[in-house]
Amino acid sequence: MSLDNLTIVTAGAGAGKTYRLTQDIIRTLRDEAAPVAGVLATSFTKKAAGEILLRVQGELAAKGMSEMPLHEALIGTVNSVCGRLLGDFAFEAGLSPALTVLEAGGAEQMLAAVLANAAATREEAAHDAAYRLGLSGEAAWSGDWQKAASQIVTAARANGLNGKALEVSRQRSLDGLLALLGKPAPDAETLDTALFKAMERLLKAAKGWDLDAETDSTRKALKAVQEAGAHFALSEKRYPAWADWARLAKLTPGAKRREDFAPILAAAAMHHGHPRLRADLEKIVNAAFDTAIKALDDYAEHKREAGLIDFTDQETLLLGLLEANAEVREELSARLHTLFVDEFQDTSPLQLALFLRLGALAKKSVWVGDPKQAIFGFRGTDPALMDAMLAHLGGTPKPENILSTSRRSRPALVEFANSLFVPIFGAQGMAKEVVALQPYRKDYANAPTSVQGWRLDGKNAGDRLAALAGQVAALLVAPDRPQIMDPQTGIVRAVRGGDIAILCRDNKVIATLAAALNAHGVEVTAQRDGLLVTPEVRLALACLRRLADTRDTLAAAEIAHLSGQNWLSEAVSAQTITSPRVAALDDAPEDACGLPPLAALDEALARAEILPLITRWPGARQRLANLEALRAAAQTYEDHCRSLRQAATAGGFIAWLDTLEIAPGQPEAASEHAVTILTYHRAKGLEWPLVVMAQLDKTFETRAFGVNVESDIAAPDPKAPLTGRWVRYWPWPYGRQSAGVPLVEQAAATALFKAAEARQKREETRLAYVGVTRARDMLILALPAKTPWLDSFAPGLAGELETIGIKATEPETPPVPGAITRLVWPRGAVPSFPALRVTPSTAEGETAAKVTLTRLGEQLTNRGGAAREEVGEVLHRFLAADDPGRPLSERLALAERLLGVWQSGLAVEDCLTAADRFWAYTQANYEAPEIIREWPVQVRLSSGEEVHGRLDALIRHAGGVVIIDHKSYPGAAAAARAQSYLPQLRLYRDALRTQGFSVIDLVVHFPVLGLVAQLHV
Repeated sequence: MSLDNLTIVTAGAGAGKTYRLTQDIIRTLRDEAAPVAGVLATSFTKKAAGEILLRVQGELAAKGMSEMPLHEALIGTVNSVCGRLLGDFAFEAGLSPALTVLEAGGAEQMLAAVLANAAATREEAAHDAAYRLGLSGEAAWSGDWQKAASQIVTAARANGLNGKALEVSRQRSLDGLLALLGKPAPDAETLDTALFKAMERLLKAAKGWDLDAETDSTRKALKAVQEAGAHFALSEKRYPAWADWARLAKLTPGAKRREDFAPILAAAAMHHGHPRLRADLEKIVNAAFDTAIKALDDYAEHKREAGLIDFTDQETLLLGLLEANAEVREELSARLHTLFVDEFQDTSPLQLALFLRLGALAKKSVWVGDPKQAIFGFRGTDPALMDAMLAHLGGTPKPENILSTSRRSRPALVEFANSLFVPIFGAQGMAKEVVALQPYRKDYANAPTSVQGWRLDGKNAGDRLAALAGQVAALLVAPDRPQIMDPQTGIVRAVRGGDIAILCRDNKVIATLAAALNAHGVEVTAQRDGLLVTPEVRLALACLRRLADTRDTLAAAEIAHLSGQNWLSEAVSAQTITSPRVAALDDAPEDACGLPPLAALDEALARAEILPLITRWPGARQRLANLEALRAAAQTYEDHCRSLRQAATAGGFIAWLDTLEIAPGQPEAASEHAVTILTYHRAKGLEWPLVVMAQLDKTFETRAFGVNVESDIAAPDPKAPLTGRWVRYWPWPYGRQSAGVPLVEQAAATALFKAAEARQKREETRLAYVGVTRARDMLILALPAKTPWLDSFAPGLAGELETIGIKATEPETPPVPGAITRLVWPRGAVPSFPALRVTPSTAEGETAAKVTLTRLGEQLTNRGGAAREEVGEVLHRFLAADDPGRPLSERLALAERLLGVWQSGLAVEDCLTAADRFWAYTQANYEAPEIIREWPVQVRLSSGEEVHGRLDALIRHAGGVVIIDHKSYPGAAAAARAQSYLPQLRLYRDALRTQGFSVIDLVVHFPVLGLVAQLHV
């Protein structure tokens, strides 16, 4: 596979990557006269793909080329492009055109269910080993072998590995892991007995100690022995966790008691060679791989039976089609002119193989991205493959393909980034030209110090985060706060909350910082947990439940309580809850409970006037964003049900929320006054005037254990990115114990560990590069006493920076802001929108009409009674299928079959009587009638409404068209009853008239009563 037609464009942070990509697409269409259908441009998110499409459309319009049919181009996400190509070649791929694509959320849920079922069959056998290894998932700090199985599945699919490849991975994982443990001891029972007796002797002796006179270290050591002993019973074959063995081997009692504890330390130190440790590890590795392999097979089978594929399937199927089908390759080669790939550094190995195949068929390929921002594991990325691509193409692109002008940051910030990262990326093999940036912006008057350190004072992490929050709050109200240049207007002004971003390494710190800033009266934009427990979402769901079921008294109580009503005393005295919001929900039309979840939620919110209420609560912007997130969840549920071909109901949506493995989080609610807090990973592609880099004290352990993707090829072959890849799973058996554990030292000596360590260091450097290059005007480094991460990419910087010392302070009453933004919901009647789709049988309206009744015969003996619906089904179906010209025996057989299905109480003769007199009526009253039965009607009316229904009978004759509707009504006052059906018949009449029919009669046939009613309107 040749890469001669591939051009890689490297773009530094803020250097105009999207602009370059857009201009390349325009040049391809204009200067090279490429057919629009020959352009394929892809990115990894809907937002990025949408921006590319929007910019191309704008550029074409500006250049007078708006008539170009851009919809013919393949511009979209990787999955949307794969989907369109698979649709074009569905026959060649052996796919049904009726296949449904699972959205990401639905696919994750289905795969999670399949994994849970696969794991359940192995859970009992693995339970004891999982407990001893700390991999049962029972404690917050413990691992979980079932999550490891899920990670194996994800890694396998992203790297094109099947069940056979995972079998090989399993054996290689076991071979490598057990080799670290060395030769096992000959007898497990001897080791267990030695430890048990040593602990037993010590605990017996300790009963005579004066613990108050013992040192703290002795008391802690004794407690550790007691805790381990609680789970150790030789006679019951209950053994301590391996973390307890490691902990006991490192006990440090006071000098006075060292001899007493020595037998325990000696016995516990033998854990590394314990045969049961090897057996437990083997059992868990096998359980994880068995579960993963079974889940892969079951997931594929489940999708096949349901006619479903997911996003990874699209990529895999398209790649397989391109590799196997020469005709498809030939057709695509004739069609494709240029392949554009955005953010190529985020490409997974599977996607890279796909892009290379597509690129080989196109006349040329252009890939744009920044290898300095390739983060290992981000969307399945392996930066080593990207490095190999660049090396294969000569290492350094041509000057015109290096975007090195930063239009984002001030000159001093650009110089600062260069000073840090040119040397460190150079040591990793990147040329200076690819790393160094040149500033485009000029500095402005009164610009703040470009880089500043905030020295955080505090005894623990909580105090230091509180200090950081307090300093941000103080900065926002300071009279001399920093001056920034507005990114939109270019005006120099004082910094606002919306100009600031705080970058963190984990979500727990984000939640802590957000709470601390809120305590200082600072608005925050951050993703947080707990969407479903917020008051506004609980209120919205209570309204939805009440709309779906007016008997839900708990929902009524929640609505009254959460909307601020003093309801309890009233409910106790009156034995009912009288809330205007509840009453409004109860007044909804009967069919409201059958609305799809999203429509039902909107109806409930509107009827109960929840949005006007929420805007009066504190933090209204975040609350409204939370409600919008709930609406998005309802849409996701509807998409999920649609892909599974299941009905989506309001009750089903509420139940579905409770089954989610990961509860939805609160979204970000952007505001010009809200400080943004997010992770470094999520900051990719974004920018702010002032950026605070937090958690510079974060230490990183090399990921030698757990699930990792490995490659047997030291220098990956960019032409065959999937070659030599396998999944390694080494469970860590010692929980939180790692210091002084022999397994750590053994692993550190392996080539795998050294490769992982080098990979980890490169990843930390790239993540730091992301953080430093987000700032437009000012970068602040939040510096605790020790900064191991900062020192890894900027040694000595913490001591050289201009710093200010800050410490935690109690939040004071927030100062009165100079301006207040209030959200106001306009008052007015709840808007009423007519339904787009109208079913005639549910139509309402005027019923006045003159009625002429014609007697066809006597009433049928059985009028239906409790089986009225069954009577209606039988008579409708018989009248639809009966042919009076057929032999009597066949007509009787038809009636018997229907009566066998529908237990109506009718006799066979009743069906024939009703039909014969109806056919006689039509012959006698309409000349040469043509009777069309069960005629579907689907028409859009001038009002915009769509009529969807089915006519029981339509008679066409010389005078025009007659509409007849069969009704199984058995009661009195037939004329009045016929009038009640007028709205339905009128809707059918209007629908037929739009198609040019002349409707002369509207007729209701009552087969049970033996009557026909003509409606004269």
